[in-house]
Amino acid sequence: MTNIDKTLTKGLAILEKMSQMDRPVGVSELANSNNLTKSNVHRLLQSLKTLGYIRQCATSPAYELTPKMWEIGSAYLSHTNIHAAAFDDMHSLGRASRETIHLSILDHQDIIYIGKIDSRLPIQAYSQLGARAPIHAVATGKAILAHQTTQALDKILPERLEAYTTTTTISKEQLLEELEQVSTKGYAINMGEWRTGVNGVAAPIWDATREVCAGIGITGPAERLDHASLMEFAPIVVRAAKNISRKIGYIKPRFKRTPKTS
Repeated sequence: MTNIDKTLTKGLAILEKMSQMDRPVGVSELANSNNLTKSNVHRLLQSLKTLGYIRQCATSPAYELTPKMWEIGSAYLSHTNIHAAAFDDMHSLGRASRETIHLSILDHQDIIYIGKIDSRLPIQAYSQLGARAPIHAVATGKAILAHQTTQALDKILPERLEAYTTTTTISKEQLLEELEQVSTKGYAINMGEWRTGVNGVAAPIWDATREVCAGIGITGPAERLDHASLMEFAPIVVRAAKNISRKIGYIKPRFKRTPKTS
């Protein structure tokens, strides 16, 4: 790797770290979290500042992202028709459930929220557009995982999964068994596996190549979205996912789909 490649990699790592923070962040914290020296981080920050990707706060020495980062993300969304196709169905689900609606895609071992409709109720599930969540611990993630090939699952999932709450599935074997059920039922549920007290139900979205490209789901506090409520909402989530799939070109095969092994 050349010095330019290394510098670019470090700069992107800093941007990724800043995107995960809900506040401005300083040189020392970025250095510690990225295993870099303060002087190295400072030079990288000055370059990113000159390029317009970050700015220094007016009231502190900390740094924050600029709208230029959102422009890049928005450009990506403008090139994918999933977001536009899902718009009406997301709003319909929001009206029907009164809960938060997420549209997610797969990225390595995470899902990324590329679309979101916030609940208008006083207590709601907190999330950020563009944020990540562990794929094995949220409903949209499991809905997507359930239709991956065996080889893809081996690459995505480690043998022992990270626990985030007391209900997170940490056994790969146990998760694979659950994914078989998700594939059969057509939807996945999350019972406080990513955030304690936050539940969800989701279904997969298929594209024109008959591959699962995203997941759509309802998320909310457990006191409103208990298991019975999740089962009540599951059919409308599945219908919304199928409707979006049709809009982006998915045509259901005439014969029963055989499980993928490669």
